[in-house]
Amino acid sequence: MKRFIPIFFITVLAVSTISCGKKSTQTAVGDKVGYVDLGALFEAYTKVERYDKEMEKLSKGKQDERSGLAEEIRKTQDSLELLSEVAKEEKKKELEKQFQKIEEFDNKAREELTARRNDLLKEVFDDIEKVVQDYADANKYDMIFTSRSLIFKKDQYDLTKPVLRELNRRYEHQATA
Repeated sequence: MKRFIPIFFITVLAVSTISCGKKSTQTAVGDKVGYVDLGALFEAYTKVERYDKEMEKLSKGKQDERSGLAEEIRKTQDSLELLSEVAKEEKKKELEKQFQKIEEFDNKAREELTARRNDLLKEVFDDIEKVVQDYADANKYDMIFTSRSLIFKKDQYDLTKPVLRELNRRYEHQATA
């Protein structure tokens, strides 16, 4: 037991000496921290609702355009039965071109919709990041995390509601300006 005490103190001294030379990853007791729930911000941000409607409208437009191309294919397929063998071969070539056209349309529409969605998401993320940064600066926060990066969190550190209020306030102000 007597040998254990000096070894224990030497170990504690060595660990504390080593750790003093390194930068600590722990925050000081006085640091002000909080977190936001990005999912909740996305669900309740008014701009996201507007963008959802915009994406639905774009998607419906592409779907209508595709329906027109599909209708052309159906008409061509229906006309095949009434034609002679020589004319059928010509129509089959036309049909192949129509199938290729609709496939190209699908690929292009998917790319356009994905690009637009990504642009809108980036804009929303930029808005959120700006408001969180401004909120942190104004309220002297040292760190604000996303709730997904935390294993455990207390509700008292949740800044989602005030950040959401500010996001929507800025959006409404921008929309009316």
